[in-house]
Amino acid sequence: MVRRHVVELLKRVALEQGIDPATIKGHSIRIGAATQLAEAGLPFSDIMMFGGWLSESSCMKYLRWTEDRLRVMSEALALSANPRAPSGSSLLAMAMAADRVLVY
Repeated sequence: MVRRHVVELLKRVALEQGIDPATIKGHSIRIGAATQLAEAGLPFSDIMMFGGWLSESSCMKYLRWTEDRLRVMSEALALSANPRAPSGSSLLAMAMAADRVLVY
């Protein structure tokens, strides 16, 4: 199966699911795979190797913000605005823990 056939198949499935097929591109698969691997906690170096990216900046273009990542960031910002919030080092620890399982 060639790339064109895979994209055409994805567009048909998207249309059946009520998604505008014009939003589906060949890079949609690479974006989805990179994002899923990051959410699964794979090391960034492994994601780069899997996708064939030679630089971190190239790989970062394929990672997407997820609802979980945005929620964690929102909660951290809300905590930092509270005078009784955890210290900066606690917030940093929370962010580092989130980075182990979520997308940048």
